[in-house]
Amino acid sequence: MNGMEPIVLFNWHAFKQAQPSENFIELSKEVVAYCDGLPLALEVLGSCLRGRTIKQWKGVLSKLQRIPNKDVYKRLKISYDGLDDHTEKDIFLDICCFFINKDRNYVTQILDGCEFYAEDGLQILIERSLVKVGRNNKLEMHDLLQEMGKEIIRGSPPKHPKERSRLWFHKDVLDVLTKHSGTEAIKGISLKAPETHRERVIDSEAFKEMKKLRLLQLDYLLDMLKTLNLSHSSYLTQTPDFTKLPNLERLLMKDCPSLIYIHESIGHPKNLLHVNLKDCKSLRYLPRNIYKLKSVKTLILSGCSLIDHLEEDIEQMESLTTLMAIKLP
Repeated sequence: MNGMEPIVLFNWHAFKQAQPSENFIELSKEVVAYCDGLPLALEVLGSCLRGRTIKQWKGVLSKLQRIPNKDVYKRLKISYDGLDDHTEKDIFLDICCFFINKDRNYVTQILDGCEFYAEDGLQILIERSLVKVGRNNKLEMHDLLQEMGKEIIRGSPPKHPKERSRLWFHKDVLDVLTKHSGTEAIKGISLKAPETHRERVIDSEAFKEMKKLRLLQLDYLLDMLKTLNLSHSSYLTQTPDFTKLPNLERLLMKDCPSLIYIHESIGHPKNLLHVNLKDCKSLRYLPRNIYKLKSVKTLILSGCSLIDHLEEDIEQMESLTTLMAIKLP
């Protein structure tokens, strides 16, 4: 951008009008000069400075003066650094890695499960022009901002993948999971493996040391999954779609106090042997399709105090040898 365009764009984001108040005229010109006509920087830094004091403006200018013009990422990072707390920064980095083009309400629900108060945090990111909401309520982000977020995670100099807070590149994810080299540093993982990597073996030991893991996105590899253990998931309200888990043998969902819905596709896995729903105290009923599980040998419903009866269809579970359904107060 050139001429008056940069200053007008910046002022609209910084002051919601084309002209700033008298006290900010010179400061505005200086910030615009350091943005070097880059619209994204003008938009992001203008939004970052909106409502800030003169002292805060001068602090941002001081940072800009130390950054070479060619280093766009570092100029944009000033806005990220200006976020008020770690929660807002975590939401931004999670969106960079896991939630681009995802529904805003869906993302908010997931991040609320991480105790992030995501609605407020996400609104701040939108106001700072770090995240946008596009068509169909989908979250969007400029490519430069997304790459900036990933650079923050990689670190400078780049950290080994096992020491990063988030993993999204399939080669890094597979390396950490197959070598069992995960650490407490890892907070989120997204695995969308290409065809050539789908037969790599990943077992539960891979997650043993990831004690701070809170986000796990898995795509592919799942048709071979035999054990799904979601026990003690306090905020889990519904099960996954079981049509994507055809070889599942053991389903463990013990002590999931918020679970209220079991997907109708529960009858799909033909090799399912063991189902444990003990102490799922909010679960009111079982889907009729669960009685189509002819291979199930053990069904545990103890502590599911809101389930007051089982359907006569249970006689279809011809392999059932153990039924535990003690109703606790």
